[in-house]
Amino acid sequence: MSKSEDAVRKLLDIHEIQQLHQKYSIALDARNLDFMDRLFTADAQLNLAGDGAFSVAEYKKFASAAVPELDTTQHFCTPAVIRIDGDKAFSRCFFLAQHARNSLSPHSFCVVGGYYDDELVRLNGEWRISKRTGTATWVEGNTAVINYPIPPGGTPWSEARNVPAWMLKP
Repeated sequence: MSKSEDAVRKLLDIHEIQQLHQKYSIALDARNLDFMDRLFTADAQLNLAGDGAFSVAEYKKFASAAVPELDTTQHFCTPAVIRIDGDKAFSRCFFLAQHARNSLSPHSFCVVGGYYDDELVRLNGEWRISKRTGTATWVEGNTAVINYPIPPGGTPWSEARNVPAWMLKP
């Protein structure tokens, strides 16, 4: 493969991985949790701050119980920083997760901000997330909206917030 073909392949890989992040947000907000099977490997692990560690099946079960309690959600993921190493990749993107439960009005909103660190693999020519670690860095609003155990405000800084080792490699 030529140098220009390598560059095009890398750009296409980055685009596909960026699309996974956006599809995750869409799947949650559309409440189409079965779509998660197209985003994650069958044995993927999700470790989401405040919610716990899950397999994909466990996460879908957790979300299917939690999301219908909400009147609406809106999730955003920023463009990610991505490192591709053959059929493996690493990414970090920031997220903003907005939740509303009208029955708790006038305090019906809870917003969580943070970032996802993902490990990805290419399977049958398509990228899938094999490991996701979600780190909440701040919470605003009524945490009862989502039964969130982290109180409003900023979360304490930890080493996990450092620049990931994969990003420091030349």
